[in-house]
Formats: sequence, C-alpha cells, structure tokens
Amino acid sequence: MGFGTKYIDECIKMVETLKVFDPTRPKALLTHLKDKNYLDSINTNIFNNIIFIEEDDIKDNNLHNSYCVRSRIHMPKYMPYDKVISLDSDIVCLYNPQHAWDFFNNTNTPFMCCGYDYEKCWHWGCVDNVISKVGKKIPSIHGGVLYFNKKHNDFNKFYDILKNTLDNYDNYNCKRNFRGGMTDEVIFSIAMAKLNLLPLNYEKFPVVSFNLPIDTKLPAYIQSREGEDTKKHIVTKYPTIFNHIFFHEKSMPKERQIKLESWYNAFHKKISILNKFIGVTALYDIGRKDRNFDFYINNIIKLFKFKIPLIIFCNKSTYKKLKDINREYYIQFIVQEFNELNFYKKNYNNIKNILDNEKYKKNVKHYGRPETIYPEYNIIQYSKFNFLCEVKNIVNSQYYIWIDAGVPRFFDNIPKNEWPNYKKLNDKIIVQTFRENEIKEKFKYNFNEIINKINLKNESKMSRYLIIGTTFVVPNKDVLWFKKCINDKFNEMLDYDFLNNEQVALEFVVKENIDKFDVKINNSNNWYNFIEYI
Repeated sequence: MGFGTKYIDECIKMVETLKVFDPTRPKALLTHLKDKNYLDSINTNIFNNIIFIEEDDIKDNNLHNSYCVRSRIHMPKYMPYDKVISLDSDIVCLYNPQHAWDFFNNTNTPFMCCGYDYEKCWHWGCVDNVISKVGKKIPSIHGGVLYFNKKHNDFNKFYDILKNTLDNYDNYNCKRNFRGGMTDEVIFSIAMAKLNLLPLNYEKFPVVSFNLPIDTKLPAYIQSREGEDTKKHIVTKYPTIFNHIFFHEKSMPKERQIKLESWYNAFHKKISILNKFIGVTALYDIGRKDRNFDFYINNIIKLFKFKIPLIIFCNKSTYKKLKDINREYYIQFIVQEFNELNFYKKNYNNIKNILDNEKYKKNVKHYGRPETIYPEYNIIQYSKFNFLCEVKNIVNSQYYIWIDAGVPRFFDNIPKNEWPNYKKLNDKIIVQTFRENEIKEKFKYNFNEIINKINLKNESKMSRYLIIGTTFVVPNKDVLWFKKCINDKFNEMLDYDFLNNEQVALEFVVKENIDKFDVKINNSNNWYNFIEYI
C-alpha cells in the first residue's frame, strides 16, 4: 500500500529490491485516486496492477486510521490474486521470498504473519486487557508482512471478523496510542485468535527481521527485534528474507531516525544494483548418452553461488530436483515442459527431417556430435535467444547474461569481488572467441560461400566455432534484435537443407554486424576466463 507521493516512492524502492530476488512474481500497488496524477507522471511499470481504494473504506477523522488501519483491514477486498503477501513500504528484501511463500503456504490458513503466541508486554503492556474481552489469548504479531489466502474456505469468515473487530475496536479494550489512532496489528491478532490461528515464530521462520545494520553479511542467518544490538541477534536455520527498517516514528529521537533512514537507503543501494544484471540459463534432459543428466545437475549448482539474479528454464521434474537445494538467494525458475518451448513447436519437425537425411549424414564432417543426432540439442541451443526475450518481457534489466548449464564444469573459482564489473560492460553485445587469428581469416568468407563449402566437401571450414555461445552478455536494447538475427540465420541453414549449432549462426551474425559486438579475445582457452573478464 502507498498513499501520498512519499509512500508511493517508498513502495517503488521496496519493489526494486524485491525484484532482484523475485523478478517473475506479479506486484500490485493499492493506493488512492488522489494520487493518480502523480502516478501518471512517473514510471510505474514496476507494478503489474495499480488498484484504487474506495473512499468509503478509509473514511475516518484520523489520517493514520484512514491510510494505515482501515486501508489494511479492507485490503482483502481489493487483492487481484488468490494469494498475496502484503509488505510495508519501509521494508528491504534481502533474500529469495520463495522461502516466505513456502512458510506461509504450508500453514494452510486463510491468513498468516509472524510473531509470538503470547507476550505480556505487547500492545503497550495492555494485551491482557484485550484478552479479557476476547475470552482467549491473542498472539503478539507484526503487521509489516502479512499473508492472505483467498482460496481457503475460511477466508471470507476471517475477513468478516476483521471488519467486525474494526467496528468494535474500543469494545475490546484496544489502545489508541499510535499517532492518536488505532493499530491494525491488534485487529489481525483478535481475528487470528477467533479462528485459533497462531503466527509463525520469528526465529523458527525468519521471514522478517528489524533494523539490521548495513554491514550485515548477506544472506543473513540472523533474526533480531533489537536492531543494531548484535548481542541480541538470534542465529537462524534459514536466512532472513525481509529487513524492516523503522524510521518514520515521530516519537523516535531525531538522531536515531536519521541513522535508520541512512541504513534504509544504503540497503536499497546495496540490493538494487543487482537489478542491473540478470543471468539466464536452461536445463533439460534430452537423453544424451555421453553425459548423464546428473552431470548437469551437479554443475549447474555452481551457478547458484554467483551473486546475481539467475533465472533457470526447466521442466517440472528438473525443478523438483533443484528447488530444495540449499542455494544462494538469487534463483528463480520458469517451469516449461520441453515440448511447450516455442522453438520446439515451430522447428522440431524441420530439424529432425534434416538430421535423418542420409545426404546430411554423409556430408557432415563430425557426425556423432550432439547437434548432428539430437534434434532436442539444437532446440535448446537456439532457444537460448528466445529465453532471453522471455526474461526481458518479465524483468526490465540493464543487461542479460546467458550461461550454458553445462559450462560451470570449467569454473574452479567463484568471483570474490563485486561481480560483474560494470566498468567492463558497455552498449555492445559481449561475446568471446578462442582464436584471434582464425577469426580474422574466417570472416573473409560470406555466409552463402561457407554454406556451399560445407554442403560440398569442405565442412572443416565450419568444424571449429569461432564465436563461443556458452556465455555472452546482451544489453537490454539488443535482446529482441539478437534473437531475430539468430533465427534468420537458422532459417537460412534450413533453406540449404543444412544444420549446425547456434555458434555457427552466431558467428555470421557477429561477422555481418561487427559494430554491434564487443568480441573478447580469450587466448587462454580457459572457459572461465570470460566470467573473470566481466
């Protein structure tokens, strides 16, 4: 929720950190119609939905009641999705929120949050007065992270209890000590008690921590309600997902406010810089006989240690193998079955017909390489450019890096410094070659000449790939153009009843558009060198 320019801006900043770790999940903003002009004047593409609350639902003489309490109680009415996690605007995301979704979903409840079963000091030490009116213990909860499940059978019942409690706030002995108004937390707490719901324990389920200092090492396996007092940090089994930094309290000493706001801004800068660069890969079992699929599973895990957002395309069975691996915190999956891939649906039959052709088998020099016998292999290789486009449609990043799922077998070390080095990046597509002299010689030929030579007797001209397709960096502006160029070269090959892998197509796209490429000369013949370069 964000009402007014200050809080809308905060929502945008919060979502920017969220997208680093969770780029694919939709985000929505609940706001006020009064803010429409401001929203029209800024870039709000970061939100999938912008929803305007009805005036009757927030009508109150106290502004805090209107925009912090009534709006939140009535939020279920406006939620555009079956399941929603609501986040306060002054939250910074530190880790993959999938863990939070897993924690909440596993409760199988209409509503959930974090807290303790009971704290005598909660609600300004007046919690027992509220309990006496409710007739049972109420939990001590935090309202900065709330989970709603509209699919649950008791959801409407829960929402009705919320509204009734709001209307009878004072009858429950609830205090009005916050900015002269009500607090939404005690309302949610009463509703939970009436449905016998208990919150997720802060330490066992570290969804949210509070006022963690900027020097906190990420991922942070700690939970604290005491802020910078590290002696009171509790070590947790799972990493903390959200850091809630309170710096809006007017009752707080000014010096403390300034310090916390400085932390908030520093965390935001620390996290949001990662949104400039997104890794993309894919992992499908095509039944290769020379490499067991577990080989790829074991190697792709190395990519999990690269501290960039990484999106993995895979099918459901591979997702099940990878999703529970204890990984670093930037991993997202896009689950698509192999026969659902666009390139498969358009080209599988054409590819298979060529590979099954006896003339092709006779003329191809290195028959037995995967691109000469597996249609599926070619589908994967050429799909990588489609994958980049799909990710671009989801996440508006500055750069996209493709990394083959098999190439981490060459990675002995993981970058210790900030990676990538943005000084090495530019407005060109960065590719690598292992053969400086050869590339100069090879580019003397045009595409048709080489294709003709291949189909006749001189396939050796294409047997060694000059531009390497395992890793490359593409600026946002070139993703769609790049895909089109590669697809055009692929179709030219089909016209000649010939097929080779995507590195051949890539070679000619580079040759014909050399000004758009930054060709990194990798004379070391070390595949990891490209990773180190950037």
